[in-house]
Amino acid sequence: MSTVKVTKYSYLLPELQTSLGLLLIGRIMLLDSMDSPAGKNRKSKVDLKKLEAEIDLLTDEINVTELLHEAALLVGDYKEFRSRRNSSLNPN
Repeated sequence: MSTVKVTKYSYLLPELQTSLGLLLIGRIMLLDSMDSPAGKNRKSKVDLKKLEAEIDLLTDEINVTELLHEAALLVGDYKEFRSRRNSSLNPN
C-alpha cells in the first residue's frame, strides 16, 4: 500500500502545469510563424511579449502553489489516501 498526501493545493497543480504546457506550445507556434515572411510584423512581436509575460506569471503561480502545498504538508494540513489492491476504485 502506498500513501498519498493530498492538500487543497494538490488539485491546482496539474491544472496549472497543463496551462503552462499549452502556453509554451503556443509560444513555439508563434515563434515558428514569426519565421515566415508574413510573421515579421510588429503585432507578432507584441503578441510574443504578452505571451511571455503570461508564461512568467503562470510559472510564478505554479512556484507559489508548490510552496503552499509543501507548507501544508509540513504543518499537517493534508489528508492521507491509501491505495488498496481490493478497492473498487483501484482496478489493479
